[in-house]
Amino acid sequence: DARDARDDHDRASAGKGASPSGSAREGRVVDAAAAAALAPVVKPDPVVPGLFTIDIPELRLDGPCLRSCCAPANGREWLRKDRREGPPRVTPPLAPGTELTVIFGACEAACDAAGLDVVDERTSKLFVRYNGVKNNGVKAAFKTAGFRTVLNKASEGYNAVWNGCLKNEDLKRVNRYQRVNHFPGTWEVGRKDRLSRNIGKARRRTQGSDDFDIHPRSFVLPADSDDWRIECDRYPDGLYIIKPPASSRGRGIKMMRRPSDIKPDKDYLIQRYIRDPHLIDGYKYDIRVYVAVTCLDPLRVYAYREGLVRLATERYTNDGVDLNKRCMHLTNYSVNSKKEAFTMGETAEDDDVGFKWSLSALRRHFDDNGLDFESTWARMKDVIVKTMIAVESPMNTKSKMFVPDRRICYEIFGFDIMLDSRLTPWLIEVNTGPSLSAPSKLDMHVKHRMLANLFNLVGVTPYDRAKFKAIEAGKRRARLTGVPEPRSDPRVGRATIDIASAKVGSSSWRGKPSGGGNPAAAANAFPKRKDVKALNGVCFDHFTTAELPEVIRESDAELGRAQEFERCFPASSPRLNDKYMALFEAPRFDNALLVKWEAHKHKLRRNHARGASGRSLSSAGSSRSG
Repeated sequence: DARDARDDHDRASAGKGASPSGSAREGRVVDAAAAAALAPVVKPDPVVPGLFTIDIPELRLDGPCLRSCCAPANGREWLRKDRREGPPRVTPPLAPGTELTVIFGACEAACDAAGLDVVDERTSKLFVRYNGVKNNGVKAAFKTAGFRTVLNKASEGYNAVWNGCLKNEDLKRVNRYQRVNHFPGTWEVGRKDRLSRNIGKARRRTQGSDDFDIHPRSFVLPADSDDWRIECDRYPDGLYIIKPPASSRGRGIKMMRRPSDIKPDKDYLIQRYIRDPHLIDGYKYDIRVYVAVTCLDPLRVYAYREGLVRLATERYTNDGVDLNKRCMHLTNYSVNSKKEAFTMGETAEDDDVGFKWSLSALRRHFDDNGLDFESTWARMKDVIVKTMIAVESPMNTKSKMFVPDRRICYEIFGFDIMLDSRLTPWLIEVNTGPSLSAPSKLDMHVKHRMLANLFNLVGVTPYDRAKFKAIEAGKRRARLTGVPEPRSDPRVGRATIDIASAKVGSSSWRGKPSGGGNPAAAANAFPKRKDVKALNGVCFDHFTTAELPEVIRESDAELGRAQEFERCFPASSPRLNDKYMALFEAPRFDNALLVKWEAHKHKLRRNHARGASGRSLSSAGSSRSG
C-alpha cells in the first residue's frame, strides 16, 4: 500500500550514506551467544502468582548499548533494511487478562533467542503517526520495533501518535488500543504561571504543613503585583529571576532586584532566586529528570533513573550578586552551549567531562565526595509526586471531558530540579515537550534508551482493526435495537490467556470479580460503587490475582514493563502512600484501591523476606485458577 511504498522509499534514501554492505542495520547483528545474553527475559514475581516482569538487557542502564553512540557502525540504527527480516515482537501478558504489548529496544537476534511471539501483520500491522516535531530518538524506537509510518496526518488508523497536541475533538475519537503522547490540559504543569498557581493552591490547601514547599516563591504579574511589592518591601536585599510564563530554552530570562526593573503591564513570572546552590567544582548546575505519567485516574508517576546534568559555564561567585553574568546564573544548555568555553565529552562514556553530565556521573560525584545521593534522589522523587498531585485535579477534569479511556494518554515530562547547599531539591520548571534531540553521543545514549524504555512502559497493543470496527458497529446496533451483540475481543490471540497455570477467560479481564466458587471471596467482593470508604473492609487474601479488579492487573502489568523507570506513585512504601493520599484535593477510588493493593504486596514481601510460610494469595484461590 501507499504506506509501505513510503517506507521503502525512506529506507532507500537512508541507505545512500550506508556502509558498503548496504545494510542499514549493520553492527546490530550479533552471534548466537551474544544474542542469548541480550535476550529479553520474563521473570515471575517471587510473591504474587500470575505477575511477571520483563528484563531487556539492552535497555538496562548497566547493559550493553548497540546504538551508534557506543557502536559507531550503527550510524543509522533506527532504519530497517527489510521489514520482513524483523516483524514486530510482543511480550506475553505480565498479569492475568492483560494485553500483549510490543517490544521496543531489543535487537532481532535477541528476540529470536528469547522466542518472543511475532505480530501477525496480515491482520494487525503497526502504524505510528507523526504530527509536529519528530526526532531520531522517537523514529529509532518505532522503526526498530517494526512500526510503519502513517502518511496522512489526519488519518486515525494508527497504534501510536507522536504529536504536538491532539485537538480535543480528535481525542474523543481515539480508541482504547491507541496511544497518544499528551494529556489534554497539560499546560497546567507546563506553563510556568499555571504551575506556580497550582502549587500555590496546594500550599494553601495544606496550611500548617510544608509539604508543598517544593518550588521557590513565585509571583505572576500583573495579577500578583501587590504581593510582589510587599515581598520587595519585606526583603529589600532579595534577588529574583524573571521569566516569560510560556517560553523555553532560556529565552527572555533575566535577573532583577526591584519592581522598577520590570515593565508594569507585561505578563511575567517572578521567582525567588536560589542564592546558595549546590556547586560542582564551583559551577552551578541543574538536573533534568525524565518523568513519565501513564495515567491520571489512577495517578501513576514514574521517574527515569538516568538523566542529564547541565552546568553553567561561568563560576558561581559572590552569592550571585553580579546580575549581568547570564552564563553564571542560567544552566540552560541552549544558553551555555553558545559560549566558547563550553565543552563536553566526545563519547557517551565521557559522561562527567565539561558542562553536560549524565545523572549517573552525578551519582559517582556524590559518592566520591562522601554525599548521600540515594537520599537526595528520594527527595527529588518526592518533589515530582507532589508536583503531579498539585496539578492532578485540573488535568483530570480535562481528561475526563475529552479522553474516552484512561489508558490512551501518557506524557514524558522534563522536570528541571536544582539542589541548594543543603541538598534540598527545588522544582524550577516542568517541560511538556522536553528536548529529545541528540546533538552529542551522551544525549543519544541517554535519550534513545529512555524513549525505548518509555514506549515499553506505556504498552502498545496490536489489534485487528477490521474486527474492532465490526465490534464497534455491533455496539452501535445494540444501542439502537436494544439487542445485545455477542461478545468478542479484537486483541491479537485473545480468546483465552493461560499465565502460570492461571486461566483467565472473558469474564475476569474486564475487572469484575464476583468471587466465583469461593464463599469468602463472594462475601468480600469489591465495592460496586466507587466509594473510597467501602474499601476499608476489603481483604485481598480472599482473591486470586486473576480475580483482582482490572485497574490493579493493568497497573501491575505496566510496572512489570517499567525496567529503568522507577514508579514514584503509587510507591511501594505504605508510609509514603498514606502521606501522599492526604495531599490530594479530592480522594479518588482507583488511587485508594492501588494504594491498598500496594500495602498488601508490601506485607507479602515483608513476610516473604522473613521466610514466612504463609500464603501469598489464598491457596484455595490459587488452585481454583489452575
